[in-house]
Amino acid sequence: MIIKIKTYFVILLVCLFSIAVTADAQTLTSVEIDFANFIVKADVDLEKNDVQSAENELSQANALLLSNQNINQNLQGHFHKVKGKFYVKDSLSTALSHFNTSLSRFSGSPSEQAKVKIFIGIAYFYANKFNTAENYFDQAKTYFLANNDQASFAQVINNLGILAYQNGNPGNAVTMCDQAFAINTNIGDSFEASRNQQNINYFLNAGFSGSSNQDGNVKEIIIVNHGGGGTSGSGTTIDTSGGGTIVVRNGN
Repeated sequence: MIIKIKTYFVILLVCLFSIAVTADAQTLTSVEIDFANFIVKADVDLEKNDVQSAENELSQANALLLSNQNINQNLQGHFHKVKGKFYVKDSLSTALSHFNTSLSRFSGSPSEQAKVKIFIGIAYFYANKFNTAENYFDQAKTYFLANNDQASFAQVINNLGILAYQNGNPGNAVTMCDQAFAINTNIGDSFEASRNQQNINYFLNAGFSGSSNQDGNVKEIIIVNHGGGGTSGSGTTIDTSGGGTIVVRNGN
């Protein structure tokens, strides 16, 4: 079980900070403030797996957007990113439509675009299109590495580790998640480090037998997402409720 040590208020502050930074330091109108609040609440509710509330808040944000086409472009980018996360498991085409719109709205923010690419990669992961998922993860990784965004780089390395495991290379999976663990430990993010360690433990204990440079049989997985929907398969679950970090856990 994943212990949620990030509280609602921590998540709320992080979301608000992200939106404030990418709003070009402009003074927001009252409509834009309401719009941003709906986005933040929806993102938090997805984190809490409260799908019904998230859907309602996204609907209210959408209504504001339809009647106020001049809403700040970066805020629109956040809206479409969260809307894409809502559909990321259940509808690849719908999720990609929102993520691609988000990329367009974030045209002046390559950092935010790179973060959207993490979720595009996750969308393709859910659709079992692992090569395409890896391509988007690699694009994001290149940006984060070049711009010394260690936290986001660690997130992508972790996800590439999950892909390595899925592709039958648990040794590479351990190496990548261990790298992510070292980075998160170094920057003091104990929550993400614990998620990386959870993956490493799973790979070592369940993914294969023998030394870490051996390949083994990949077990069937259940895809579980904070955006709602059912599950399929048995044995292992994949969770992305950490805002873009994929975590393996025992499925019960």
